[in-house]
Amino acid sequence: MLSFYSKAISPRINFKSIAAFSTLQEQDLKYFRSILEPHEIVTEPSELEKFNTDWMKKYVGYSKLALKPNTSQKVSSILKYCNSKNLKIVPQGGNTGLVGGSVPLKDEIVLSLTNMNKILGFSENLGVVSVEAGCVLDSINQFLLKYGSEVPLDLGAKGSCCIGGNIATNAGGIRFVKFGPFRASILGLEVVLPSGEILNLESEIRKDNTGFDLKQLFIGSEGTLGVITKANILTSKLDKFRQVLFMRADSFEKVLKIHNLIKQYAGKNLAALEYLDEHAYYTVAEQLPQLHKPFAATSDKNKFYVLTELAGSERLESIVESLYQALDENKLIEDCVLSENEAQLKDLWEIRENVSLAATQKGLVFKYDVSLSIEKFNEIIEKVRQRAGSLGDTLGYGHIGDGNLHINVICFDKKQKKQMEEILEPYVLEEISAIKGSISAEHGLGSQKAKFIHLAKDKNTIELMRQVKKIFDPNNILNPGKVIPG
Repeated sequence: MLSFYSKAISPRINFKSIAAFSTLQEQDLKYFRSILEPHEIVTEPSELEKFNTDWMKKYVGYSKLALKPNTSQKVSSILKYCNSKNLKIVPQGGNTGLVGGSVPLKDEIVLSLTNMNKILGFSENLGVVSVEAGCVLDSINQFLLKYGSEVPLDLGAKGSCCIGGNIATNAGGIRFVKFGPFRASILGLEVVLPSGEILNLESEIRKDNTGFDLKQLFIGSEGTLGVITKANILTSKLDKFRQVLFMRADSFEKVLKIHNLIKQYAGKNLAALEYLDEHAYYTVAEQLPQLHKPFAATSDKNKFYVLTELAGSERLESIVESLYQALDENKLIEDCVLSENEAQLKDLWEIRENVSLAATQKGLVFKYDVSLSIEKFNEIIEKVRQRAGSLGDTLGYGHIGDGNLHINVICFDKKQKKQMEEILEPYVLEEISAIKGSISAEHGLGSQKAKFIHLAKDKNTIELMRQVKKIFDPNNILNPGKVIPG
């Protein structure tokens, strides 16, 4: 009824032949104080905690220094000095990553870009916004409102994630099915190399077929090749009309049919297409009772939920009516709620966007961001659920519109963390690799998955990646231990 409301790959390039990494000395602090303002240097242990700990509190380092420069030139001076002294450094933005890519593994210096937060301008004719790397995604979008535009990226962490980190991880998000990969919207970058050289790859033009597109190397490199300091981003026009449908079905087979019908009827008006299983929906209902929920949570674990957003420049009623009629005639849905206004639209989205938060409130969470053929989504979830057994609960949800599944395994007892980890890793990633999926769809490899890169790339590809790393960062000072093992 419609109602409103593994094994490691040995490196051929031997980074160990380079002098051992140095530890922070007083003379190093003296240098940093000579180029930075006092408020740009953090040494107080209590203040360093947020730089050393990731969002999930799963990865924790013990850096004794965080630097917060506000210009590219200061970033250049910091990197040049660290490179000459063999001091390890970790670039960090909003620190909202989920694979341990933006926090120290040990005592690396944290290079925070949050003070580089200026919006440098907007070309209305070209639709290109130029920003510094520390700009928060939502802040850029607030700026773009007066131009009727937006950054073609939407994340649950948009209120705190920094655009430089979004680019460095090639973030995906909930509207990937509409916008495509974020890298396609990055027209130019400014990047500071470990040597301190400022590499000017900035551009506001869409067509530039002159040699190697070097900026693409830094997009998705997770801060291992250089530090992104500025970006030119092609924006999209805001849609005038938006509507969300939230549906419940009684089998995953029906979810697949719903997915196909939505794509058929929505066409270019499809903005997002998400799914949750009952384990995920129930966890949100249980842990976040303040949220408005379209349906009561049940004990029937064979329920599944689909959320889709339609958007466009013209009214959507006829598309929605045709879609609902097709869903109803094919007996694919038990219930369906349609947003009637912007407030209801946000309420429905909050269910999907808060699965991760609800899971972390229930226990220690092991997160797997993978991509695979959508018909295998529930199959892999059930395999992981059975393997975890009574140690925890497995939630399945994600971007079914583009084949990106999020597997969250909640470990109820933190004392069993090691036992759960041994059960899940590398099992989950090996299962994904065996069916020719990707072990990282949108979060990157970070430190969590670096040792499993051989499940995604052959040894020749990994070796070429090592050689690229050595070209840009011969002393291996930038984010060591992330992305590429060894």
